[in-house]
Amino acid sequence: MRAGCISGGPGMTRGETIGVCAVEEPRFLSEEDWRELLSETRNRQVIPIVGSGLVTTPDPASGEPIPLNRLLATQLAERLGVDPPELPADSMPRLPLNQVACQYLRKGKSRKAIYREVSDVLDKLEVDIPPALIELASITDFDLFMAGTIDPLLARALEQARPGFQRSEQVLAYDAKTPVDIPEQIGDTLVYHIVGSRQTYPYFAVWEEDYLEFLYCLAVHRGALKRLFSLLKARYLLFLGSPFNDWVVRFFLFIVKGGRFSDARRDDIGAYLADLESNLGAPLIFFFDKVVGTTRIIQGCPCKFVSEFYRRWSEEHPDGTRDEDLLRQMPDEIPRQAVFVSYSHDDRAAALELVRGLRTAGVPVWMDKQRLQAGENYNRSIQYAVKQGCSFFISLISEATESDTTRYVHEERRWAADNHVDGFVFYIPVIIDDTDLPQSEPPQFSTIHCERLPKGRVSPAFVKRLKGLVEEYRISKRPRA
Repeated sequence: MRAGCISGGPGMTRGETIGVCAVEEPRFLSEEDWRELLSETRNRQVIPIVGSGLVTTPDPASGEPIPLNRLLATQLAERLGVDPPELPADSMPRLPLNQVACQYLRKGKSRKAIYREVSDVLDKLEVDIPPALIELASITDFDLFMAGTIDPLLARALEQARPGFQRSEQVLAYDAKTPVDIPEQIGDTLVYHIVGSRQTYPYFAVWEEDYLEFLYCLAVHRGALKRLFSLLKARYLLFLGSPFNDWVVRFFLFIVKGGRFSDARRDDIGAYLADLESNLGAPLIFFFDKVVGTTRIIQGCPCKFVSEFYRRWSEEHPDGTRDEDLLRQMPDEIPRQAVFVSYSHDDRAAALELVRGLRTAGVPVWMDKQRLQAGENYNRSIQYAVKQGCSFFISLISEATESDTTRYVHEERRWAADNHVDGFVFYIPVIIDDTDLPQSEPPQFSTIHCERLPKGRVSPAFVKRLKGLVEEYRISKRPRA
């Protein structure tokens, strides 16, 4: 496979020309190795480390996908008044920014301007999120992501794939000066920028000396980063598009895995490294694949590997992205203390969208999938779910619910009114269309503020509030308003 291959997404056929190369039949892993990797992923024992080979963007000139670092390097060179980096079509250098920085420093210039200009370029960055990053972010068994790049595209992908994800609270960055450890509880999603980010200006890695400083400081700060190092050592590391040069990868693994690779058993795999052979380099492949054997080399396009990973994970561990999957996974009876979603049959699509978003964010939620049933047993089951089984009651309000007070949802809402206590949170009204303030809800709820979530699409603020309410309910039962 020639260097420069970029995946075109799940619909691309094998052997089709993509970018500057033709994608051959991917080898990647044996079926036994795939089963092991997927099993450890389901058990949340795999940490993806995103490198520049996975962070791509269309070339402004040709429209073909290229590493984002190429675009940043070209713009940085123009700003610094140096020659653009040499980027031959048949190679994909991981550190084109290093070329630009070295040219500038050879002129005797101060390196401070480099970080200032890179920051400005990132602030004005307007590129689409790479499909491979969205697929990676959609694998919800990953709770901790390590970013080996300084751009915000991984966080943007998580915002799109995981409703409720908030950059302000779920993205951390190491700045080589002030160690920032991960929290005791990661939650459902956390991103850790291992070489800094725009938010740690001017401390982030652009050229090789920066990477050397960051790795040295990581080793020095090991004691202050106990939780981070504990997870990096205990879990499998999955490098996707090697984020560093050969020696940096080895040094990083040496630090986090605790010493010599040759001291471990050859079959004791601690890391996977997926990238093109030309990017990995023969010495690195020989060292890990032939000499020590503790890091599994996965040769091939990292974007294509992620697409295959996502396809296999989706088949073996459906996450409910499709309506039929979501309904199939929904139990017939409400799980204890789940959030109850009351909806009209006409609003089924919006209800599924809301439930999908809340489930992805880790909120225990339940909707009745037997809307057309009737009978005494059915009524008793739903009444129990509303009055005793749920923690909170979400009422989806729409033109459908407002136009007909005989709909079954109004029976559910009358039961919710029976369970309502002034001064405490239980009933949560959500308007999903252009309906004005509701007129058909029980009068007990007339003073409660209505959320507006068009078509059931949850917002980060709504998810944050609901997750807080569920946690408070778990600790002390019904929270006060």
